[in-house]
Amino acid sequence: MSQSPQSPRVAVVMPAFPRSPALKRSLASLREQSRPADHVLLLDDGSNKDVAALRDEFGAGAEILSIPPGSLPAALNKAVEHLATYQFVSFLQGGDFYAPARLERCLQALGEGDERRPFVLAITGMEITDSRGKALPPDDAKVVRFARLWEPGKAGISTSEWLGLGNFAGPLSNVFARRDHLAANPFVEIAASFHHLATVAAAVQELLVVIDEPLLLHHALELHQGTSLRGGQEILMDQLHLLNELGRKLADSPLTRRNFAAFHRAAWHNISGLREDLFQQTIMRLAAAVPLTEAKRMAGEIIRARDAQNLPAHLEDAAQTGAALDLPAYAAALQKARAELAEAQRENRRLAKIAATIQGSGWVRFGAWVGDRSARRMMEMDEEQSPETTSPPTSTPRVRPADIKPSA
Repeated sequence: MSQSPQSPRVAVVMPAFPRSPALKRSLASLREQSRPADHVLLLDDGSNKDVAALRDEFGAGAEILSIPPGSLPAALNKAVEHLATYQFVSFLQGGDFYAPARLERCLQALGEGDERRPFVLAITGMEITDSRGKALPPDDAKVVRFARLWEPGKAGISTSEWLGLGNFAGPLSNVFARRDHLAANPFVEIAASFHHLATVAAAVQELLVVIDEPLLLHHALELHQGTSLRGGQEILMDQLHLLNELGRKLADSPLTRRNFAAFHRAAWHNISGLREDLFQQTIMRLAAAVPLTEAKRMAGEIIRARDAQNLPAHLEDAAQTGAALDLPAYAAALQKARAELAEAQRENRRLAKIAATIQGSGWVRFGAWVGDRSARRMMEMDEEQSPETTSPPTSTPRVRPADIKPSA
């Protein structure tokens, strides 16, 4: 499929490290795209001697960019900088594969937003595979986990809350973005989950579009239960990186503030691993380190915001009724009500499917007829047996130990 000179240019960035046979298979999935990439950029940090062979096998349109050894996000930022003549950038890691329509659908989705406020980042649904790209069975633990992560979005919650509940967006390979957005908002080079932070930042500004189609085949690594001390520290640091990245948006945009608050409410004490109490302690210690004059300036900025002038509905109710306030309980009850509503909606959809399936089933009608006939026959048998003819139950004589004689 050839592109016209006016069509947007799409580049795919693929780190050629660590060295792995999966790189070749992942690269091959790019040749099957209904809308081919205009360019493939292989990142070489010197650790893979086969990178030139990968480029030659892909053929025209592939290029090698040499980068110094270091962090992956730093290498990706250099790649985005290098691709200044391309409008869109996608990422692909070894072991992941693109479905044939992925680039075409992502490009289409980013063009569907408001022209004054266009989407900047797209993610898609995923199919979980083994290292060779073969789909895992539905009952595999990794498949079940990712299905659980995607379930809340089907209940209609906001994308910010959805990402708060857990990282349903998944790996770096699921990121398709406008290049100018990534250039202006580079990946955080010292963050463990740098691509997740980029996704959340786009979501709370309502610049993220989610395509509910399995357009990425993802080789998920083994699941690890629990959170280590190091992992907990990384989760807290990710939130601070996110605050820093959003910067003035949190000060100037009521929309971003509301969505960020919704993200955090959803993220507390669930599969995301973020603990509200530890996050609040971190923020309080940071606030204690700020001079009072700076704290007063920030408080003034916040209270002058338009959304800060509106009294929340629950405070108005409390003022009128005189009832005592329990804000944590109110927030918990609200979350519980939302969860119960989502569960009820899922159950209704399940029952509707069952009802539709059995509506015209002859076997169901036959079973009902058999059950009805059996019930009538049992009632007739009860009527035939009157109380006078009913024999009393025969009692079983008790056997005492003394009556038991040893056998000869």
